[in-house]
Formats: sequence, structure tokens, C-alpha cells
Amino acid sequence: MRPTPSARASSVSGAFENAIADVRITLREPAVLRLLIALFAVRFGTMSVEPLFAIYVKSFETHSSFVEKNLGFVNGALVSATPLGNLLALPAWGRAVDRSYRRAFILAASGAALLYAPQALAPGIGSLFAIRFLAGIFLAGVIPAAYGLVADETPVERRGSSYSLTFSAIALASSVAPVTGGTLVSHGIPIRWLFLGSAIPMLFGALWLWRRPSAAPAKAA
Repeated sequence: MRPTPSARASSVSGAFENAIADVRITLREPAVLRLLIALFAVRFGTMSVEPLFAIYVKSFETHSSFVEKNLGFVNGALVSATPLGNLLALPAWGRAVDRSYRRAFILAASGAALLYAPQALAPGIGSLFAIRFLAGIFLAGVIPAAYGLVADETPVERRGSSYSLTFSAIALASSVAPVTGGTLVSHGIPIRWLFLGSAIPMLFGALWLWRRPSAAPAKAA
């Protein structure tokens, strides 16, 4: 016998209410909330400059005829440097993350921050490619460490909500950061300064997670 429309509506409503309750309980976990803030900060730092990177590459046209003639290729190669570093470093980060989620996140976020700022000082496209490649190596450890840590700090029955919150933190930062970066540049802030400034939230994320929560998260019996 098929359920009536009202029964189906009640079921959907009940499932939604249960999901909201799970999210609220998960957010009360001090370690999980701390991780979400740290992850948001790191993602905000990277995404505040990445959508504007093509404008930054264009500034090298005045110093290099190669860049002037091959701007599209150069921009594509420089953008691909970071995911290339990600790809090659992921196996190594997998082992590091398994040893300590928290330590891996702090190391990855700190290293990425210290390699994002020097992009503002790169004298040419060769050095810029190298710096972005190294930054990609460190960024590769952030997401695996975040998901591992949130799973470790959350009871099994609430891991679905914790994973969704982790993804939401990434998505929210990816939405807010480009608008923030674009607004700053449109108001006259040089993109080089934006690269220097991008390291600040990333370092904040590492330091924020380095500070342990004041209370241990409540575990389900």
C-alpha cells in the first residue's frame, strides 16, 4: 500500500528536522567547530586571489615578450602548477594524514601560506611557476586532513552531517573570497598586496587549529 501524500510530507519533514538537529549537535562539538573555522580561513585565503590570477599574470607582459605573445598559454601553465603539485603530493600526504590529522592540517596550511605570499614577489614566470607548484604540494594535505579530523572527532551516527558541514565551509569560502578579493582590487588594492594578504587567513587557520579546544567533544555512548 502506497503512503498517502500527507504521510510522505510528514516523513520528509521529519527527516529534515532530524538533519537540522544533527547539524546543531555537530556544531556543538568544539573540535569540529574549530576545524570548520580553520578550514574556512585557509580556503578563503586561497580563493581570494585565484580568480584574479589572470590579471596578475598579465602584469608580466611589460617584462617579457614571451608572456605578451603567449599570455593564454602562460596563464594556463601557471594555473596548472598548483593542481600539479596537488597530484604529485597526495600519496605522501595520505601517509602523513593517517599519522596525525591535526598535525597534517597545521603543516599543510602553514606551508601553503608561506608559499602564497612570495608569489607577490616573483621576479618572473619561471619562479612563479615553481612557487605555485610548491604551494600546491602543501595545499594537497588540507582537505584530506580536514575530512579525517572531522571524522575522528564525530560519532559515527553523525558523520554525514559533519561531512556536509565540512563541504559547506569549503563552498562558503569559495563563494565569499572571490567577491572579497575582486572588491578590494576594484577599489585600487594591487593584486600583489592581495597575494601577501592571502597568507594571513591561511596562517590564522593553522594557528586556530593548533590551539586545542577548551573542552573535549561529547561522544555518543
